[in-house]
Amino acid sequence: HAKMNNIHNQPPKENNEEGRKRNSLMNSPEEIIEWILRQIEETREKNARCMSEIENRQKRIRFIYEFINQKMLDLEDSIEDIINDLYYAEQERY
Repeated sequence: HAKMNNIHNQPPKENNEEGRKRNSLMNSPEEIIEWILRQIEETREKNARCMSEIENRQKRIRFIYEFINQKMLDLEDSIEDIINDLYYAEQERY
């Protein structure tokens, strides 16, 4: 996460030109507000991506659950059929 260095007008930490320039980027309230709005927008976009990823995972999990559930029902039917076949086969034997 980016740091807002000059909100409290602290002196730049670095002594070199590059550092001073970087630390004095946000002096005016307008620049600070712009920075905050940009952060909010970036966070919104990140959240939207996360939400869509979560929704996709939920859909996938729901699909897998329904698939397994259907297989279980099919299996139950098959077992029932086998038990019935066995029962009738035994009846015919005697």
